[in-house]
Amino acid sequence: MPTRPAPGLCVTVYSGGGLVSGTAESRAILAALAPPVVMLHGDTSVLRECAAMVRADVPGVRLWAGVGIDALATSATTGRMTPDAVVEEFVRRAQNALATGCELVVWDAEEQWKTGANAHDPHGILPALARRALLAVAARVPIAQGFTSYGVVTEHSTFPWEAFVGEGSPVVVHLPQQYAVMPDPHQRAEVADVIARAQWSDRSLAAFVASGRIRADLGPGGAGFGRYLIAYRCATDGLVMVARAAPAAPYVAFWAAPSLPHGRMDSEGYAAILALLRGTPAQSASAMPAVVAGGIVGAVAL
Repeated sequence: MPTRPAPGLCVTVYSGGGLVSGTAESRAILAALAPPVVMLHGDTSVLRECAAMVRADVPGVRLWAGVGIDALATSATTGRMTPDAVVEEFVRRAQNALATGCELVVWDAEEQWKTGANAHDPHGILPALARRALLAVAARVPIAQGFTSYGVVTEHSTFPWEAFVGEGSPVVVHLPQQYAVMPDPHQRAEVADVIARAQWSDRSLAAFVASGRIRADLGPGGAGFGRYLIAYRCATDGLVMVARAAPAAPYVAFWAAPSLPHGRMDSEGYAAILALLRGTPAQSASAMPAVVAGGIVGAVAL
């Protein structure tokens, strides 16, 4: 099994307009931040083009590939793909990540992988398929595997946690999504909201570690544990405090450049990342580079 990547802060690139355009729109932000790790989340067939842009702007950067796999679960449960074909698609995507020089492929699985009578997988075929796919990647592609999904795991008990992050899984990095998203999507999460969300997630994860559903090294305090935070509509100080909170997380990732309308990063999220990278107190007024239709422009506060 490939070794666990070195700890570090990661900025994810994702765009509803596609990974190539999202990476292009993120170039000024990434160049200004110069994070040690960038995760390119999207279509693995365009990773080479996107990686070239990131490497040009952030020399020495380490790359991760973020890969959504809910559509594969749907294809399996509806019969559009055979289990063998799903496994081969996992392998293909991991091979694309490896060929691009990524050190980690992070599988992103959510609603479509749930099992049970009221879920998308009433016959319970997905847990075994998930584990089979992960083991196939481990056997055939020399790349470390990571995983991201819900942050409050006890609220999603029908999700196959054991298959992805339980004993025997080849996953070595777990990035639960501790997003402080408020009920009103237009409402900003204050410092207390950001902290409360992370604490709720930590308690939830610890409960599943205690019950054996999640491996200890992938839970709070573990060597493979990370916090996945959202760099959007959250108080800067709250994000910094959670990222630095005990138990220390070897990995901290932020979702996601570019800035609006295609990404999910605003000036407060940018300021939090900058403070963490520089080891300084948060400064909410930090200006964030932005892009417009005509190209890269100067700093703007969003």
